[in-house]
Amino acid sequence: MHIIRDVQDVDTLPLLENGERMDRETFHARYEQMPGVRAELVKGEVYMPSPMKREHSGMAFIISRCLGDYMDVTPWSEVHAAGVSVLLGQDSEPQPDLAMFLLPEAGGRISFEDGYPAGAPELIIEVATSPGSIDLHRKRDDYERHGVAEYIVFVLRQQRVVWFRHDGTAFVEQSLPADGILRVGVFPGLWLDSTALFANDHSRARAVTAQGLATPEHATFVTLLQERVSASRGQGTPLPPQQPH
Repeated sequence: MHIIRDVQDVDTLPLLENGERMDRETFHARYEQMPGVRAELVKGEVYMPSPMKREHSGMAFIISRCLGDYMDVTPWSEVHAAGVSVLLGQDSEPQPDLAMFLLPEAGGRISFEDGYPAGAPELIIEVATSPGSIDLHRKRDDYERHGVAEYIVFVLRQQRVVWFRHDGTAFVEQSLPADGILRVGVFPGLWLDSTALFANDHSRARAVTAQGLATPEHATFVTLLQERVSASRGQGTPLPPQQPH
């Protein structure tokens, strides 16, 4: 299909349609003219997600609470949910269920363009209905291609976790430990209890995350972030930034 590239006259741009192919600049300009509509660009193709069901939104919410607990005590980290638009590449602007990244001054790879995160987040989490979902196919390929450091998919129908880490060349699938707890590599001390999450057990899920936050690995990571920020600013140990909520 022909790739659309003319974005000079934004006011006359047509509405996005599912399945269209275009570059990210064109997609972004047209998408900004459609408030209240969700759309993603994955490998140059427009996807307009179906309405989100209760089970999907509930799972995303409980995971976001665990990530928020981690962010609260991990300076220079940010968590974004509810489909934040990520400017991933010239043909890609996905809206992951959850994205977590480090700020640039702490060594993060994300930059910001007009308020949008640009580049590959350290961690992306998606909630998928089935193994046939786009999350485990075209989106997985896109995240791998652009270098997302760690990618986790919670598959609702199978009550299964699919977990990848990027080795610098490609995604490498990880095995879930016997205790069902994902110990996220790119964010030391971030523990996600898959059993509690699938059971919708908020208290248990957050308690396990709190256990991870009490580990020496997390304390060491926070010290490392402080050292990175100090080095980037050429000054003493900085105060942690104000965390957005």
